Amino acid sequence: MEWLSSSAQALFQAYIPSIKKLPINRTLTQKDLLVKRFRLYSKDDIEVFYAPMGHVRRKAKIVIISVTPGWTQMVLSYQLARSMIDHLKTQRLILSKIKKQIAFVGTMRVNLIKMLDELRLPECLGIKSAEVLFEEKTDMVHSTSAIRYPMFYRGKNYTGHAPNKWGQTLIID
Repeated sequence: MEWLSSSAQALFQAYIPSIKKLPINRTLTQKDLLVKRFRLYSKDDIEVFYAPMGHVRRKAKIVIISVTPGWTQMVLSYQLARSMIDHLKTQRLILSKIKKQIAFVGTMRVNLIKMLDELRLPECLGIKSAEVLFEEKTDMVHSTSAIRYPMFYRGKNYTGHAPNKWGQTLIID
């Protein structure tokens, strides 16, 4: 069973008009996305921005949690949402397709697959490689983040190291 949280659904619905205004014929830039209309939170040098995410795979066999989605996931989620909004009927389907494509995309995914293979996770799941989790067996894994939406420190991906915000409450749901 797959599910879309009510807060993710409400935010996606609220942001559809802004997403539709984004250009579709080129790669999105920081000037397109790191703007006030997409900003959810800002304090000192920390900023959190909305990105079309929030799909939950409730029957997944494993959950992989990162600190926060990064710039790469943010750009790709918006580009995918923009390309699908006018063609797909349900928000759940759009966000499901986004999750499938952005989960740990890029070099992060390559490194994660290698690490999971070395840990012999595929053997436990009865698959040949962790790579399968991000291709044809995406229903087996739920990828998520401790901070649901992209967080940036001084304009760069927040890594969880500096500043250390874990001692403070930061809930964006």
